[in-house]
Amino acid sequence: MNCERSGREGIGLLRRIMRRAESRSESRRAGLRPMAMRGFTLAELLVALMVAVIIMIGMVGIISMSFDLFANARNQQSINDSSRKALATMIRQFKCALGLESTGEHDIGLYADVTNEYPDADKNTPGTAPLLYFYQDGDQVKERTTLPGAAPGVYTDTVIASNVEEINFYYYRYGVVPDLAHLSDNSLAPLDAVSGAALVVIELKLTVGSVHKTYTQDIAFRALEIDATTSAPAP
Repeated sequence: MNCERSGREGIGLLRRIMRRAESRSESRRAGLRPMAMRGFTLAELLVALMVAVIIMIGMVGIISMSFDLFANARNQQSINDSSRKALATMIRQFKCALGLESTGEHDIGLYADVTNEYPDADKNTPGTAPLLYFYQDGDQVKERTTLPGAAPGVYTDTVIASNVEEINFYYYRYGVVPDLAHLSDNSLAPLDAVSGAALVVIELKLTVGSVHKTYTQDIAFRALEIDATTSAPAP
């Protein structure tokens, strides 16, 4: 009995091996391979490629945004530096003004002895103090200095601001408080400001790239303000 059972089991095992071999042979003839040996189909490759492209586009957008933020920050810093230098220079010069030589919407000329190098400087005597002329030249604001006794046409130009879109000057009499939101209200006409202004408001507009900023600064002419105070009628 045992020999007979062993023989049957052996025959059954042999049949299973033969069926498996025949199945593999048919798969090879049909051009099919087991799943573990198959590669990617064209559809799978296209899907993977599309996913990779989407990821790359997102990364490029993030990098581009980072560059834009960096450029804006750099432009903002450039504008701040330029405005700080220009306004600090004009504040220092205007506060020491002995008198106004010319007044315009976009330029101003005044006599000032900032360094106290000219002890004979007198506001009533033109030419005894340096003449300082501030004006816009292209995208720059320049300070033109003409020293006392200099020959005609001899002066020194210094750039005090770059990236300038526009500079405006508004003039006011003593006691007038300017409305920074409406600078033209109660302001003097430029031609009348030479003899009547005690206060000036500077409006400086700067542009670098996509960054635009406007700065305003009011400055009192100390010497002119004193004159206006002493000549003002009593309340």
